[in-house]
Amino acid sequence: MRILMIIFITQLATTATILLPKRDVLHKSSGLIMKYISEYKPANDITSITVSIPMVNDMCYIIPRKAMLKIPQCNTHIKQQQEGKNNTSNKRNKRFIMNIISIAIGTAATTLATSNTIQIHNLQKEIKSITTSIDSIQNAINSHNSRLVQLTKGQITIVEELIHTQTALNNTIILVNEHSKVLQQHRIAINTLMSMIMILKKELTSFTHAVETHFIHESIEDILANKLNLRFIHHYDLPRVIKMITKQVNIDMEETDDSLSTFELINRLLIQQRIEFVPMNTKEQTAGGVIGNLLFISFFAAANKNQQSFSTYKLTPIPFNQGQQRSKLAQIPYIIGISTKTMELIQWTKEESNTCKFTSMSSCRETPPINKNWQQTCLLEILTDSNLTLCRIEHELEPIFIQRVGQQWAISTINETKCHRVTQPEQGEHVITTNNELTIPPIALITIDKSTAWSCDNFFLPSITN
Repeated sequence: MRILMIIFITQLATTATILLPKRDVLHKSSGLIMKYISEYKPANDITSITVSIPMVNDMCYIIPRKAMLKIPQCNTHIKQQQEGKNNTSNKRNKRFIMNIISIAIGTAATTLATSNTIQIHNLQKEIKSITTSIDSIQNAINSHNSRLVQLTKGQITIVEELIHTQTALNNTIILVNEHSKVLQQHRIAINTLMSMIMILKKELTSFTHAVETHFIHESIEDILANKLNLRFIHHYDLPRVIKMITKQVNIDMEETDDSLSTFELINRLLIQQRIEFVPMNTKEQTAGGVIGNLLFISFFAAANKNQQSFSTYKLTPIPFNQGQQRSKLAQIPYIIGISTKTMELIQWTKEESNTCKFTSMSSCRETPPINKNWQQTCLLEILTDSNLTLCRIEHELEPIFIQRVGQQWAISTINETKCHRVTQPEQGEHVITTNNELTIPPIALITIDKSTAWSCDNFFLPSITN
């Protein structure tokens, strides 16, 4: 049997120093259970990556039509298809001189009641750095390959060649070019059989083209709907990209039983994504018909290495005895983070904590405001074992309260309770035991061995196996 008891406090002249253990804690006089979760660092910094993907005429359909009409090459391609002017070999290609065209902007929905002004300021600063360095980006990506670009202190670096993302696009470009050549070779003397073959080849080319670029199209659609993602990167290239992002954000990712993948955890750090079209600065038609590059600029929440960590606890109020009455704390935060060194406090509501995975990641995309002045609060009264003058307290009518808290049972009764430990044998077996009586205090947090259960005067407590 293990019953976790009260904590902690050192009271100095005017300042309270709180010593919180990194384990589950029960404060008996207020009925507050503090279940330790993990160490947490606010992710107020911003880091970004830029993925460049070459774009050909036949990929115009994957971007929103409103943006597509801004790109002269796409606009001309559409008009030619509508007018049936497939043969433009005798026409001189017009040189298109244009600025970078914004395709889409997606922003993660916030669940916080108040904005994180530090994070917003850093995001605007990072966006400005990217924007002012766009000429350097354009020169860095003046290539027909998919690339991962990183901006560090105003310097553009080509970090990775995204081979598999590029291979998928190359397959499309090759098929389109081969199809065009075959049409020209057999344009004059085509017979019925060849006509059927070409129709079949055209259908196959269109199908392959759609399959090879569908992951980019779907990714853009979701970004437009503010469903931020990294699916525009081929899944074979993702491990290298994720490894680089993980290093940049300075956030620890623990191996837990969580069902979420590392890919999903990384997605949860996305704050904003921008998609831009950068035209090719060449007079001649480029190899493979490349008309420019799509830039996928992704902004992630990142932690500062020097940031002070906070110990996070999930708070669960249970009834407690106050004289002759049963009472219970009300309006308690769902999760708190406390830095015992700086005496700073972070509070999450249940809704605000939904975007966090505290057991898997050391930071969240959003962090509520850090409170430096919380001396006149109910929470500090509890942590310093003071009289509860600032707490909202409600009356509790039930004489017996039992609730599961993680792998433990929270018990609250009016008086002490007598219990006996019961061994749970396999079916059809008998067990001879020494059944000693146990006494549970009115307020307790109990862990029961897996092979036993507790039979008490007014209730039964099984072991928790999951």
